[in-house]
Amino acid sequence: MRNLICGLAIGLIVAGLWVEPRRALAEEAVVPLLGDIRTEPISKVGPRNRTDFGIGEDVRLWIGSFGEGIKAADLTGEITWIVGERDTVLPILGETTTLSVGLSATEGVITIQATYWEPEAVTVPIAADNPRQPNNRVPKAGRVIGYDDLAWKVASELQTNLTILDRLRNGRKTDFAKVEIIGAELLAKDITPKDRALIHFQIAHNHAQSGLVQPQSVIDHAAAALKLPLEPRNRLKLFVYIGDAYRVLNRKHSFAVRRKQATAVYLEGLKEVLKYELPDRAPDLPVSARILGFSDGGDDGETRLKGELLMKLHRKARFQREMIHLQTILARQIVSMYSRKPFAIEELDRQAKDILADSAAVNRLTKELPADAKQSTINP
Repeated sequence: MRNLICGLAIGLIVAGLWVEPRRALAEEAVVPLLGDIRTEPISKVGPRNRTDFGIGEDVRLWIGSFGEGIKAADLTGEITWIVGERDTVLPILGETTTLSVGLSATEGVITIQATYWEPEAVTVPIAADNPRQPNNRVPKAGRVIGYDDLAWKVASELQTNLTILDRLRNGRKTDFAKVEIIGAELLAKDITPKDRALIHFQIAHNHAQSGLVQPQSVIDHAAAALKLPLEPRNRLKLFVYIGDAYRVLNRKHSFAVRRKQATAVYLEGLKEVLKYELPDRAPDLPVSARILGFSDGGDDGETRLKGELLMKLHRKARFQREMIHLQTILARQIVSMYSRKPFAIEELDRQAKDILADSAAVNRLTKELPADAKQSTINP
């Protein structure tokens, strides 16, 4: 799979963020537009306002402006992000997220949607099989430019099955029953603990990336995967997924209750990060040994050693960058929730100290809160 990052340009269909209708009191329910979805490539290559992105590229998504007098600090519900098959977003919930462009855009288009709901006491939930069309849909032209052959070889039967599972993703219209049936069949086989973890991870991933329609399934499969051998990057993703799922699991609970439950999970993810002793800043990637021509080993021992060292440094830097990125997501999820009313910095401080047991890590977390959130508190 060569030159894919710069080889495929993809246009966006971006939907405005829409609000689930409130229950009518004395008059008919109103569905206001909360804001417009904005996009910005994280890469500094090309113009910042472009809407064509390459496979593997990361794109920041956020809500451009809140309408009708609504402020982010006053939100009591959750913003959920949904993208098309093979594309992913992380986190699933929040005012901002990161889109990772996948291989799905055979028609040259990425679809991005976001929904906002409030606790059940004041909203009418959307039917999972018949979601309301977003307001202010703005199609933008996209085109596919020249790219290399996208054919790729699967590593094993398991990888083939995981790919089949992933391709079942279809937003809120995903056939979740089929996902569970195929997953159960794969888990029933005589497989290694590592393969079992990957299957649970994929099922949790499907549910999370499909709009958290069934949050309990996310929690169940993610928890099962975390008990098994799983690479560090995927473990941290699962902590994000579980935390996000708890935020929408029981709509009857107040925002303060859901926030506290989710924060406990995000903090467990941050606790796991601490053991890797990551640098404060993501390191730059060393020049690839392949680019310098060292990857083939060369004829002399010195060249071979230089190539091996460069590749080792590159892998280490890439691992640290990925882990710091996920660490940042976990921390931002917490900071975002505790920047919203009712403010409760003492609750966060106490919970973080209990789980992280690291005063420096707690201070780094709480100092990111806005001034008004630091000055106010509620009784836990």
